[in-house]
Amino acid sequence: MRPAARVPGFVRDRRGAAAVEFSLVVLPFLGVIFVIMEIAFNAWATSSLDNAVRAADRQIQLGVVSGQGMSSEDFRSSICAGLPGFMPCKNLFVAVDKVDVNNFASTFTASTSKKGKAVASLERPSTSQGSNAYCPGAGGDYIVVRALFAVPSIVGFGISSKAKLNGSTVHLLDSAHAFRNEPFTTGGASC
Repeated sequence: MRPAARVPGFVRDRRGAAAVEFSLVVLPFLGVIFVIMEIAFNAWATSSLDNAVRAADRQIQLGVVSGQGMSSEDFRSSICAGLPGFMPCKNLFVAVDKVDVNNFASTFTASTSKKGKAVASLERPSTSQGSNAYCPGAGGDYIVVRALFAVPSIVGFGISSKAKLNGSTVHLLDSAHAFRNEPFTTGGASC
């Protein structure tokens, strides 16, 4: 039988078609599933970080941190206590700054977006433990708490920015809160 005569029979033969179709569809399908899982995980981790930072910075706002003389490591540990178990404290970087309300714009860094628009953003905390600012301020001071958490990348796709930390690619999740301390009189730092 000539090869050209075999082609029509080969085209009509449907044995194994499901296996071929499955092999063509399974990789893109699993890719989409993993991307959705990574985005959902990052959203959950960001929400967890925000909640933990909000609870800890409330302690600054009420004067508990100043009254107890908490160090930067103690404050960082109080944030870690509010994080779920899958978020190790070694990946958390925190900066606490007192802000001059008359020069609040100096707190921000000016940059340009991809679309050419001017953008003002807070500077991220350093990913070197112990090198970030820590000033919980006194009663009535304006404070900005910035937290950065490095989450391991699952499939390399995410909605947050990427960086290298200890040789591995991670997503950097941010949380920033600005507030005015209550007019407490106990403790207080003049930094």
